[in-house]
Amino acid sequence: MRDSSAGKPTQRVGTVLDTPNLTPSFDTPSPAGMASYTSGGYETSALPISTAATVSLVFGILGWFMAPVIGSIIAIVTGTFARRKITESNGQLGGSNLAKAGIIMGYIQLVLTALCIILYIAFVIWIINSSLPLGSTCMISVF
Repeated sequence: MRDSSAGKPTQRVGTVLDTPNLTPSFDTPSPAGMASYTSGGYETSALPISTAATVSLVFGILGWFMAPVIGSIIAIVTGTFARRKITESNGQLGGSNLAKAGIIMGYIQLVLTALCIILYIAFVIWIINSSLPLGSTCMISVF
């Protein structure tokens, strides 16, 4: 007790409000995607990402800059494998969108590579046909 300026005794309050202890329980896991407090601070409890999904995305991206055929085939195969494993895990494994992105990039690369090969062959045939003298025939035709 101490005396206030008015001469009446005042009581010092140790806590402002009587609140329950808000220490989080570390025994029960928090719902997926929710922030939980740990001794180091806040962290999210996200699902573990499938390694095959990450590989699919990496090879889908690398295929644009390095070997497009090999990179796209690896991206498609590992992406399909990852999507199947993620579906079978019943929500315990994440990365479905990574696998989907790898698959899409792989198919786009294969289509563009095939288109480039077809255009190159057509161009070579056109060059061969246009370099022959007038009136001569060539055994190669595009259509």
